[in-house]
Amino acid sequence: MKRILSLVLSLVIPLLLWGCKPSGLHTAGTTEATAALPTREPTTQLEFFLEGMAEYQDATLYTGDGYSLYITDDGWLEIPGENGQMTWQSSYNPVISLTVIPNAGAIPRQATDAIFQGYTLSAQEGAYCYGHSADGLFYRAARLIETPNGILAVTWDYSLEAAEGFGTRLRVIAGTLEISN
Repeated sequence: MKRILSLVLSLVIPLLLWGCKPSGLHTAGTTEATAALPTREPTTQLEFFLEGMAEYQDATLYTGDGYSLYITDDGWLEIPGENGQMTWQSSYNPVISLTVIPNAGAIPRQATDAIFQGYTLSAQEGAYCYGHSADGLFYRAARLIETPNGILAVTWDYSLEAAEGFGTRLRVIAGTLEISN
């Protein structure tokens, strides 16, 4: 636990005033950007590195309104929300979830403010932002992607006790999200 806390604290850096920077690599809106996406396989294996060891897990492609991503095949409950929002909640631990928000805001700052309401922003890595609860026991992370309709976000929540396993897995799953027509 001290190792995880040290890692989290070492990543704490001030955020830029405008919030997370949306991913430029996944910007949609032009024929070239969307046409460049290859057809995605219906299933794949995702690779996770936990404690320096590679682990593989089967995953199935989920296609939403204007996006697709791979969700691992075991342990998730699918919960549809309003305005196209979709959440996958862990059947092992209800605190752990991954959510796709098709229209998180018009600009990065607006999306970041809405996503991290009730959390303290603590770090940014490109299109990825990280925050924690006031007591430091819960974490929220987000990946922002710029689209013609605003900011699409994929967020994931997990507890301190699940940070090493689920924190890693959820980031990999979030990284599979791609914009589609």
